[in-house]
Parts: sequence; C-alpha cells; structure tokens
Amino acid sequence: MTQGEVREWRSPAGPLRVLVLSPETYSATGWPVCAVIVRAGEGSPYVVPLADPDPIGGRIVLGTIAAIPAAELGDSVGMVTGATWDRVQRGLRLMLGL
Repeated sequence: MTQGEVREWRSPAGPLRVLVLSPETYSATGWPVCAVIVRAGEGSPYVVPLADPDPIGGRIVLGTIAAIPAAELGDSVGMVTGATWDRVQRGLRLMLGL
C-alpha cells in the first residue's frame, strides 16, 4: 500500500473506496491507516474534496480514519494529486491539533 493511494475496500457494510494515509513502512504491518471517500458531503476542514485530476471524484472524510486489514483492501484505483495530498495533510494537522 502506498501513501496517497485510493483503494477499493470490501468493508462489512459493503464496498467503499478509501485513501491510504499511512506511509509504506507502517502499511507493511498489514493494517494500513485509511480514510473513507464518499460521493458527496458537507464541506469542512475535515472533509477534503477530490479534484478533477484525482482518479475519482468525491470527498475524503478525515473523521473516518481507521486501520483496515490489508486483506480487505482490493485493487488500487490510483493516486491523489499532490495538491489533494497537501489539503489532506492540512486537514489532519487541524483535526489532530498537530
């Protein structure tokens, strides 16, 4: 799993897409840290919109951060752009008070 990668997740609630937040060294433990991507939602510093150049549309909901078993993560959909990753990092710092 690569940080900034969008993956398919076979979640217990049904299929979802997630953004991998953890670096490769942590994701190699078998439980990458991810945030769920939704199609639509309210804007806030904790909900990051995906841009046209990103592999999919929607919003990354930072409040859904969770470690997910790698076995439940399917194929890669692609990588988010550098601009989107920068917005994710700003949102995480704000949300976590870093």
